Amino acid sequence: MGVIVTEFTLARDARDVIEACVIQNRTALTNARTPEEISPILDKVWPLLPGDLRKDIEDFHSGKTDITVFRGGSAVANGEEVMPTPPRKEAPGYEEQLLYAPTMALFSALMNVRPVRTAEGTIMFNHVIPDAPQAKFDVHSTGRDLKMHVDSMYYREMPGVIGLFCNRGQEGANTRFIKIDDILSELDEETIAELRKPQFGFTEGVDLRARAGNPFGVSREGAPEVIDVPYSLLDGDKLRYSQDSIGLNIRAKQALEALNAAIKESKTTDINLQTGDIAFQRNDRLVHGRSPFEFTDNPAKKRWLMRMTGHYGLQAT
Repeated sequence: MGVIVTEFTLARDARDVIEACVIQNRTALTNARTPEEISPILDKVWPLLPGDLRKDIEDFHSGKTDITVFRGGSAVANGEEVMPTPPRKEAPGYEEQLLYAPTMALFSALMNVRPVRTAEGTIMFNHVIPDAPQAKFDVHSTGRDLKMHVDSMYYREMPGVIGLFCNRGQEGANTRFIKIDDILSELDEETIAELRKPQFGFTEGVDLRARAGNPFGVSREGAPEVIDVPYSLLDGDKLRYSQDSIGLNIRAKQALEALNAAIKESKTTDINLQTGDIAFQRNDRLVHGRSPFEFTDNPAKKRWLMRMTGHYGLQAT
């Protein structure tokens, strides 16, 4: 089948409509929890969007596409440059200067995605930025492939959708995707059966409790529950797979080796996210990784993504 991707370059008029909506409805967008609260905003902005943009969004709604990329978006009012360093809540004027949360709230609602929120009710973001210590790690190294995985697979309610806001792109950093169904189709029934058994764990040193919530300083109170170990790599129709997954017995190790081999042999679909891009990907359908790229100490040139997890189907929480 292969990964199905749609890309839409936002023309100036579409970008103006989106920015105006975000600025005018900033508080309502970030506070809205239910379809009833968000619908009046969508009803105003939807007719003003180009027809082909609406079609791309509807294709994601209906499951026809796995990834939707909006090129040339803007995160900050009036076209100002993004801040050269990760935003911090204690920074003066944080809420007024940055519009990431309401922008993602609007796009999430358009894409029919319910974002995961912190205990304080704000959208939960992770800042994905390489730093010097990470550059030396096997998993996070910029100079090596980021191994294939599924985001937040250790949560009981694994997020079905990942939203990415590319505040700063970097040459060579391509995100790679493989369709999970394509991987599983290469495995025999015996291997599939072993993957469904609760006989898998994590490499030594992985602390699931420490991962609960947002690892970037947001309160963990009310954070999603994490899975119990041992767990099943195939949990119903979900693949709980990460670079830290290990088999706890001989059969489990053999099944995981077969899965790893199928992933390694599968053809990837590569996407390069550039500054201003907004992307949504189906976390329940895809594994993803990243190609190696050159590490830089220059904060103004360093790759900077803001990641948001969510569940498909906007609904009350």
